Amino acid sequence: MSKKQNFGQGSIISIYRFMEYCGLECPKKENVLVSHKIMMRKLELRKQQFPDKIQVPRHISFNAIKREEVYSGVFFLVKDDYDQILPYFLAGRVHQIEKVSQEELARRREAILSTVQTNSEEMSEGYKKYLFRKNYKELEEQKLAIMKMLKEQRENPELEVTEKITRYKRVNARKYAY
Repeated sequence: MSKKQNFGQGSIISIYRFMEYCGLECPKKENVLVSHKIMMRKLELRKQQFPDKIQVPRHISFNAIKREEVYSGVFFLVKDDYDQILPYFLAGRVHQIEKVSQEELARRREAILSTVQTNSEEMSEGYKKYLFRKNYKELEEQKLAIMKMLKEQRENPELEVTEKITRYKRVNARKYAY
């Protein structure tokens, strides 16, 4: 019996992103949930039409993979719309998960801070106060407009036509002898 491995949330990708890796762009629809079975069927049908553009992945058991192989991009952990996670191997497609060194992170942080500081230094204190008051005033106007709209809706509710099914109760007429 093997122990359970923890791969972490950062290594799990959505089923739609994985289908893009396989060569099939499938936008997410609100009313349709895509499972692993549906994904495989879509990929196999599309592979018949476009054999050179679509790759069909192989399903792998969790016992056969290691955490390092998932992080290196050899195997993919795919989460479907039913929150089921399965590992797949996609031949010829290895994606490295970007690991950034501490020096690179520090350089990026300094670049962001320098752009923020230059933008804030260019504005005078008076202009900053003006922008703050302007945004505050716009927010207050939006709140008042929303409150007015809600008040009007409460005063004048729109009538909805509903179909009400009436039930008839059968009453047995009983005669009592007095």
